[in-house]
Amino acid sequence: MLELKKREGTEVSEELKNSNILKGEACVVEISLSEELGKIVSKKDSKLAKFFGYEDASEFSKIKHLQELMPSYIGSVHNDLLENYLDGES
Repeated sequence: MLELKKREGTEVSEELKNSNILKGEACVVEISLSEELGKIVSKKDSKLAKFFGYEDASEFSKIKHLQELMPSYIGSVHNDLLENYLDGES
């Protein structure tokens, strides 16, 4: 039991902190929640492209919707999740 407690105490936390944003380890992607749900409306620059693993910013600029950046099992239901959230459902 003591060994388990030791391991839990030494695990690296994966929570988002303000320092992550300042270090460039996090980013904000603005999307549309009205006309075209999930459409990326924030500027798609080279820093954002690199964050998502694209070396070529022109290739990244072809991405139009947030779900295109997600694994398919999440992307396929992402708009439904957004709609439920906007409707006040959990």
